[in-house]
Amino acid sequence: MGDLVLWTRRAAAQALIAQGRAVPTPQTIRALIDTGASRTAIHPAALGLIHSTASGTARVRRPGSQSAFRVVDLHDVRLAFAGASTPLAVAAWVEIEAVAVMPADPGILALIGRDMLAHCQFVYDGWRGELILVY
Repeated sequence: MGDLVLWTRRAAAQALIAQGRAVPTPQTIRALIDTGASRTAIHPAALGLIHSTASGTARVRRPGSQSAFRVVDLHDVRLAFAGASTPLAVAAWVEIEAVAVMPADPGILALIGRDMLAHCQFVYDGWRGELILVY
């Protein structure tokens, strides 16, 4: 478990600035890495913190089922790992389309999928019980 910083996508932020509107501040949320998920899933309440609006829809498979799908909203967001050694102003932000889904654990607001992990080097040392994530 770790922290993820959630923010409005750059193009959306620039559009807000052009309209003379304020850009929502980045929000730090609790997240879990889910190597079985192709897309990052973010709780709708967390997306509401940055005033994110849906940019489309996607079909997602329900856990435990090979055939049951449901349609959920897609959101264009910027993400960064919290606790990185660089300040957020220069953090390595990753822009992705995340699905709006409520994780099963109420204390978790995001499941980090392979779309975000594709921008990282992810090493698990089972002998030491250590996870190394470099991005």
